[in-house]
Amino acid sequence: MDTAHVRRFFLASVLAGAVVVPSVMAAPPVCGRKACREEIQACVDSQCEGLHGKARARCKKACVAAVKDACDADPSLCNGQVTTTTVEVTTTSTVATTSSTSTTLAGSPSGAFE
Repeated sequence: MDTAHVRRFFLASVLAGAVVVPSVMAAPPVCGRKACREEIQACVDSQCEGLHGKARARCKKACVAAVKDACDADPSLCNGQVTTTTVEVTTTSTVATTSSTSTTLAGSPSGAFE
């Protein structure tokens, strides 16, 4: 391999790295599981208490969906600002439903779940 080939290979490698690195280092989703971890756990603690097995798994899944929907409507919910959103999750043996009101409750970091 001559010097010109080495230079072109090196330049191509650097340019490829410049394209890949920003996408890998992109910010996590605003309303992802990590950002909303505390709100999801507060929902699970208050709504899924006493449930076991599949019923608890469905309840947890409903909490994740409810918190994500609430965060999509108000991104400050999971991002360090106090909000006035309450999400209640009601589960049955087969279906989970959600509703939203405007009451602030103490207990979670955002005061949204209790």
